Amino acid sequence: MKKNEKGFTLIELLAVIVILAIIALIATPIVISSIETAREGAARDSAYGALKAVSEGYLESQINDYDGTNGEYSFESNATNSFTVTISGTKPSGGVVTIENGNVTIKDNNPLIINGYSCTGSSDKVECSKQS
Repeated sequence: MKKNEKGFTLIELLAVIVILAIIALIATPIVISSIETAREGAARDSAYGALKAVSEGYLESQINDYDGTNGEYSFESNATNSFTVTISGTKPSGGVVTIENGNVTIKDNNPLIINGYSCTGSSDKVECSKQS
């Protein structure tokens, strides 16, 4: 009598499972690293968006406060001036954007906090690092 031999043996199934586990062990750190890199990039892009929004808000406030003399815009550094800022992207949960002599920056002593990253810099270069 002929025996019907269909399917896989237990050894063959275990071999496939071991191979898949090895592939998963190799791929997991790569995937986690890619996710962290993407999160850092998203925080950096949001910081650039915040800098741009503050810069545009500052310029708009300067235009609205134009006093009509000598082509200058009135803005007193000791006055309490405020303007509305619309930020695209993830809004920071903390930090300060500083305007000094028309330069918009995020200083090291009060970085923007975006999704667990501390971001500092200017419109030229923003650096973000994971908060500890």
